[in-house]
Amino acid sequence: MFRITRTSIGGRGATLLSSGRGDELLVLDLGGTVRELALSPPPGAGDGDLPDGAAGRGALNLLSRCDPESIDDDPLFRGKLLFPFNDRIPEGRYRFAGEEHRLRINSPEDGSAIHGFLYRRSMERVGESADEDGARLALRDRLRPGDEAGYPFSLSLRVEYRLGYGRFVISFVVRNEGRGPAPFALGWHPYFTLGGRADDWVLEHGGERYVPVDERLMPRGGLVDVAGSPFDFRSGRRLGAESLDIALSAPADGRWRLSRKGGAAIDFEAQPALFPFTQLYLPPDRASIALEPIASPTDAFNRPELGLQVLGPGEERRGAVAVRRG
Repeated sequence: MFRITRTSIGGRGATLLSSGRGDELLVLDLGGTVRELALSPPPGAGDGDLPDGAAGRGALNLLSRCDPESIDDDPLFRGKLLFPFNDRIPEGRYRFAGEEHRLRINSPEDGSAIHGFLYRRSMERVGESADEDGARLALRDRLRPGDEAGYPFSLSLRVEYRLGYGRFVISFVVRNEGRGPAPFALGWHPYFTLGGRADDWVLEHGGERYVPVDERLMPRGGLVDVAGSPFDFRSGRRLGAESLDIALSAPADGRWRLSRKGGAAIDFEAQPALFPFTQLYLPPDRASIALEPIASPTDAFNRPELGLQVLGPGEERRGAVAVRRG
């Protein structure tokens, strides 16, 4: 029987969903951050060579997380939801419908606005349930003109988290509650770990194009075929020792896999209608990899040709990401 328990961490309210067999999901009220995710192996599968941190009955802790004291200002944004924009907007400036807007700068190192502002807003709990098959939690946030500098639009975001045996699904509904069109982007920023160093893990990702960037990691324009580049993971290959911070086009079926030879694997499915790109990032310690489903690449608010999403009044956009033990 699945259970839902209210708790706190780092002084912030949180909700724990658990199966009683090792599957666990910990979600913070602050920004809907997915802080912990442990999933059991599929039925009939052996535990294999599980890394340190394996939970009970073969369940595996899949996420790298920050210290509790850093929840409010984790520089790597581990597990956070990125909304109403993801990645960077240089100088926090963009134009929409003929008007210039200036967002709050929250990345002083490069003078940009980064990853929206949902991460520092407390979300409202609007539903939960648990039974013998799974547990569900729903959170919601509403943005109104004047709430945040540089974003004079009315949007709501509803997020539903579902935990089952060996599986996790996070689904999103974005709705324009204003009277005019509203630009938005959305992402999820989890850092996955399979134990050891990421160099030895194998990524299979069917993305056929990538977004070339300059030395500031800003798009240079257009998309480029991955063939012959370091970003061709279509047939699956080791991550190796190279650095990685790039956006790939989503596979046509939205599916990709991360695995460790002789050990566990994680299967992903992100619906391309909402998440047409995947951002890949290897942090300096190379103990995890950020595999981020995103609605658009860096600075899409100034480069709508890269897929900026716009909602008309009353319009909704839906999508989901599923994570399973392989």
